[in-house]
Amino acid sequence: MYTMLNRPDVLLPALEAGVTVIAAHCSLPVWDSDPDYTYEFIRLMYPAKENGWNLYADLSALAVPCLLCPKRYKSARKIAKEKGIHDRLLLRSDFSVVVGSVIPELSDGLDLEELSDLLGTSNPLDRNVKWLRRLGFSQAVFERGAQVLGLTT
Repeated sequence: MYTMLNRPDVLLPALEAGVTVIAAHCSLPVWDSDPDYTYEFIRLMYPAKENGWNLYADLSALAVPCLLCPKRYKSARKIAKEKGIHDRLLLRSDFSVVVGSVIPELSDGLDLEELSDLLGTSNPLDRNVKWLRRLGFSQAVFERGAQVLGLTT
């Protein structure tokens, strides 16, 4: 069931009807056995502006230390490198899902000071933001959600 819901192309009818769509978790796989639609997701995001789509994607749970889906973090890295879609990304919370715990895959390249800072961040939401910043997401990504949801002017 999750496999079907994870496919970015299922969003097309809603987008073409003018609905504002926020692709949860950037369409990343939930389980390691799920297909990885990262490239399909990225290909869908690029033409959003030209097509007049109100398409956005949520970064919540991108840094979840999911031992059942190790490819998830690799996909998150690919999305972070796609700077051309960052204006359509936003952060909302999946609290109480545990996010941003230090695992070897995530700690790759951290120096001792960075690792200490992350380990010392007890609030899981703050820790998630630090992980996402480390991946290369800009400050605007963390502020855009309120605007898209109509919570600010």
